[in-house]
Amino acid sequence: MTNQRSPEGARRDTRQMTRHLVVDISGHGLGHLSQVAPVVGRLARLEPRIRFTLRSALPESLLRSRIGLPFDYLEADLDRGMLMHDAISVDVDASCAWYGAFHANYARRLEREIRQLGALRPDLLLADVPYIGLAAAQRLGIPSAALCSLNWADIYRHYCRERQGSKTIFDEILAAYAGASVFLQPEPSMAMPDLHNRRPIAPIARHGGADRERLRSLDGTGDAERFILLGFGGIGMHFPLDGLPVLERTCWIVPDALETARSDIVAQSRFGMDYIDLLASVDLVLTKTGYGTQVEAVVNHVPQLCIERPGWPEEAGLFAWCRAHGYFEKTRLEELGSDRTTQTITRLLQTPWEKESVVADGDRDAAGILSGFLD
Repeated sequence: MTNQRSPEGARRDTRQMTRHLVVDISGHGLGHLSQVAPVVGRLARLEPRIRFTLRSALPESLLRSRIGLPFDYLEADLDRGMLMHDAISVDVDASCAWYGAFHANYARRLEREIRQLGALRPDLLLADVPYIGLAAAQRLGIPSAALCSLNWADIYRHYCRERQGSKTIFDEILAAYAGASVFLQPEPSMAMPDLHNRRPIAPIARHGGADRERLRSLDGTGDAERFILLGFGGIGMHFPLDGLPVLERTCWIVPDALETARSDIVAQSRFGMDYIDLLASVDLVLTKTGYGTQVEAVVNHVPQLCIERPGWPEEAGLFAWCRAHGYFEKTRLEELGSDRTTQTITRLLQTPWEKESVVADGDRDAAGILSGFLD
């Protein structure tokens, strides 16, 4: 079911448009939006006469804040990824149940999607990384491209392979991805050995504008000389702030929703900075497993301490890449208040950045490939 709205105060003359791109964005956290937004922006600069329609369960206001160009918005519940207890814990039973219900009448859902996508008449469908739109595009003969560092077929198989009917569900998801014109894999990605249409591209990440003086000038940061950002993406959780170690002349910057009376903890909004600029300005980020913040930390030369997401299959490759190109350590949520974690944080804060910069121009790679389908 969809609900369409046009951009307010940002309409473009559709008579001048020559191509229409539909972009499907997963509502599972913010990592998918972080990957696809730079690609959409780069493609708009490369092909300025494209008309965009974005379909997602993510809030329209969030999409407009991250994608700085006009587009039509369709509220659409295209996928769930994996349902989560919180930012780091997968609800396996609920996830397997959702896929079972979704695929119990998959043929009827696909027919409905074919009608809806057909009415939009796109020249290209881009998905990060819902799959039912890709399957519909194939039935309609519309070129389609997947873009992601993971795919839900492999994630589903990892968690639900022992459930009744899982082979059929996996095959249906895999067929949607395998039938896309191309599957773009920004570095670092899962291996995806079952997809023969995959095409590796460079990392996708934003560069922030560091502003250390702004951090130091805020009332409330006292005599802090070092700043640590708590960045957990778009899936909320109850975070034990009292477990964060108290470090000399160090300020913790945390999401506004987390409240505490500690004088060394300050809410993000008080700095009046975009998240990527805040990330580029700090000395360390404490995050959880996920492409967006982890890759952006490396690109912006920010050491990271990552809280593991137990069993998440993307983790091994992502961790190895972050360790190879940046300064990375991992921990578990229950170990935050331990002396070992405090020592790890201190060591990361004292480590000078001596590794080569990563060129994160995967958005250019992707836009160049996608533009070929729009010629």
